[in-house]
Amino acid sequence: MKLLRFGLASLALALATFTSAAQAQTPVVMRFTTLSPPNWLGVVQMMRPWAQKVTAESKGTIDIQLVDGFSLGNYANVYDRVLDDVIQISWGSPSAMGGLFPKTDVVSLPFLGDGSEKASAALWKLYADGLIADEYKAIKPLGMFVPPQSGIHTRKNKITSLADLQGLRLRAGGKALNDVVSALGATPNSINVGEVYTALQRGTIDGTVLPWTAFDAFKLQEVTFEHLDITMGSGALIIFMSQKKFDALPEDARKAIEANSGESMSRTMGKLFDNDREKERQNISTMKGHAVNELAPDELARWKAKVQPVVDGWGKTVPNGEKVIQAFSAMMK
Repeated sequence: MKLLRFGLASLALALATFTSAAQAQTPVVMRFTTLSPPNWLGVVQMMRPWAQKVTAESKGTIDIQLVDGFSLGNYANVYDRVLDDVIQISWGSPSAMGGLFPKTDVVSLPFLGDGSEKASAALWKLYADGLIADEYKAIKPLGMFVPPQSGIHTRKNKITSLADLQGLRLRAGGKALNDVVSALGATPNSINVGEVYTALQRGTIDGTVLPWTAFDAFKLQEVTFEHLDITMGSGALIIFMSQKKFDALPEDARKAIEANSGESMSRTMGKLFDNDREKERQNISTMKGHAVNELAPDELARWKAKVQPVVDGWGKTVPNGEKVIQAFSAMMK
């Protein structure tokens, strides 16, 4: 009888050991939605290599699997889907997440500086230094990115002064940019970016405020021919996961994610944006029938004076907004 009990106990111990070993060898699958085509430069040169590197360094604890496009979520619902653990990691736009990130939207203000790498690092530092961290209590940002600054691109109107802008119908987008366009004397239009090509083609708008990096995706070179290279503001993008999900991961997984995230990831994507911006600008500037203009220094000063009330109003309306503007501006100099 003792031998039988000993044998059963040994068998139970062996089964428990086998089960624990099997569980230890099974990585946690983490689905990473890119909300982008699989051939987009951000996916090819940043997201996919990042996922592969983190998976490899996690010592078998996680398996990050990219899901391109919108099969699991979109910009409007991805925040909730991450918190509900339908998606574990995602690319996303804070401005599309129901007004949860007002301070992060500082990057939408005009004339605060230029350069995506610099701006992406500055935005990350605002988070790391605690100035905007209270907006991210439920989620853990892994990288924060600022696309290239938007310029003004019109069907036929050359813009080199405020007088040239008066009354033009410009597609903007977002409250801050709409307010800026109005302050400059133009009429803002908030149609979806996917509708811009048709609206320009039909002449229902005179131009659009978008970055150079939007040209290839939306074929804007076919419907805009006069371009003003100016820093009219940008937007924020993030890669994020649920803080609760992160805290529940094995230690090796957390270490691998932390080691490959933060300012370094933000700078990597920023560099890609900067390189793509310069390539697109150069391509457009050499196309027949296209002209790229810049404002003279005294004229630029007039534009800045016109929009300063918008910037000041943002600082007074957003909690701690003035400090956020001051800190971001200082890092962009």
